[in-house]
Amino acid sequence: MSASSRGAVEDYLDALFDRLAGSGGHGRRVLAEAEDHLLQTVDEAMAQGIGRDTAEREAVARFGEARQLAATVQAARTRMVTVTRRLVTFAWLLAGVTALTYGLSGVLTWIIGFLYERLLAANNYFGTLHHPWYLDPSGAKVTIPYCSSQPNSTIGCLPIGHDTLTYLGQDLRIGMFVGATVVGLVLLTSLAIARRYTLIGLPAWTPPRLSLTTALITFSVLAAAAPLYIGTYSVITRDLQGDVLADLITTVLCVAIGVSAWRLRRPRGTW
Repeated sequence: MSASSRGAVEDYLDALFDRLAGSGGHGRRVLAEAEDHLLQTVDEAMAQGIGRDTAEREAVARFGEARQLAATVQAARTRMVTVTRRLVTFAWLLAGVTALTYGLSGVLTWIIGFLYERLLAANNYFGTLHHPWYLDPSGAKVTIPYCSSQPNSTIGCLPIGHDTLTYLGQDLRIGMFVGATVVGLVLLTSLAIARRYTLIGLPAWTPPRLSLTTALITFSVLAAAAPLYIGTYSVITRDLQGDVLADLITTVLCVAIGVSAWRLRRPRGTW
């Protein structure tokens, strides 16, 4: 600012600068825009024959108090920071829920398939098999290498008197599901610890209850839609191949998430 423009405008900008301290780049831009606007207003008034001192006082008066402008800028910055913090917390939570749901669906499918296949092997497929061959879903006799090579072997692909796990092919992916379960538990546990012992537990980091529960309910509905349709269709048509059991278990887990989120909509506690 030139020496000729010193006066009410400079005093106003000094006061605005002090009140915008700590507002970062956004505050600097606001200060620059305020200076340009005030000086332009002063120049236009002086062009109409108004003295500089009078023009500066009128320009400042029309622009508004520095305290009010700075408060508006600080409030906007605070809202932006708060929204970002709450999005981080929600993303952390959603990542943990997603990983845990995916992992548990596979682990539970593997456990149920593991036990059920052994039940079938122990009772000779409920007494319906009478030869030492494997059976594929069509009922044709096949060899052991055929069954072991199928990525989605079914309970029909089962040897008499043998103890090999081929049910739904989950044995080939159990490591991935266990890993996803562990990741989900670590994410959710670390979030719970962070909220208890760090600033993440403050309201500024906590998503509003209604927004949080609505997002979780939406997630559960979208995540359950496809598995529910595929699993139900397969059961109705008796096409019990592929990942039918995994689809149904995923649906149950998603419904449990949705119901829990719905219960949290009640005004109790922070979450």
